[in-house]
Amino acid sequence: MRDNNIKIQQPTETFNAMQYTLLKLDLSGDNNDPTNLQTLRNMTRMRNMRSLSISRMSTTSIGADDFKDFGVELEDLQITRAALTNIQAHAFKYVRGLKRLDFSENSLQSIESDAFHEIGHSLISLKIAHGFSGTALPSDALRHLTSLQELDFSNNKIQTMSDTSFHFLKNLRLLELHDNRIEQVMKGTFQGDIHSKLEEISFRFNQMTQVSQHTFFDLEALRKLHLDDNKIERIERRAFMNLDELEHLSLRGNKLNNLAEESFQVNIAKYNNRVAISSKLDCKLLMSLDNSTIEGYLVRYSEKFILF
Repeated sequence: MRDNNIKIQQPTETFNAMQYTLLKLDLSGDNNDPTNLQTLRNMTRMRNMRSLSISRMSTTSIGADDFKDFGVELEDLQITRAALTNIQAHAFKYVRGLKRLDFSENSLQSIESDAFHEIGHSLISLKIAHGFSGTALPSDALRHLTSLQELDFSNNKIQTMSDTSFHFLKNLRLLELHDNRIEQVMKGTFQGDIHSKLEEISFRFNQMTQVSQHTFFDLEALRKLHLDDNKIERIERRAFMNLDELEHLSLRGNKLNNLAEESFQVNIAKYNNRVAISSKLDCKLLMSLDNSTIEGYLVRYSEKFILF
């Protein structure tokens, strides 16, 4: 029923025949009538539902009572373009089996610190793209998400994030923070012993001005790192170190004028003859670098490569 002009006059009669069998319900769309979650769950008792997608809502805040009768079978919840401003503490305590949440295209001002408390063990994907209006990443709320594999806070107005923002996300594989206003990624934000499964990081289109020492260090599974279209002028010594699986690093569209000695340090023994050096650097800058700056940095010449 997505993208229609639906107005459900009598939910009881509409869904009564399928209240125990309906597994997926999609009422999303800008022209559908606003959805009242409490009315929907009170009228239908959809305890077997696996997936729910809605857009327009009659409230700007969601809490635990909104999902009281949906049951633990609900796995996918998408509430987009609903003008949400707040997610209350313990909002999902009645839907503890949630695996995927999408709150994109909202105006969230507040995500309370215990909002995800009861779904930390189950949630594997959280997407709030173009949906968060705060300037600081809500790291307190994220600390419960120990099973999370994919986190997307792209296309927001985030300027800052603490160096412990992701320290509880030990199963994280994909991090998307592109198209924000982040000025700095602090040393220690990513930890090799915590983020051993992290495969891809995107900080494209932010406001970063430099990459500090050990910013990206000992990430044994990291394959793709996107830093293009920032304002990076300087890369410090050993900024990129022990990234043995890295296949793609993009620094295109920055303002690079200074690469410190040993900026890139990885073990090249495993790559044998597959190592090459990108030719995308400004010629004058490349000629000014000594071998220790670029020696050993992985570039797969004919496949995926480092892009300056």
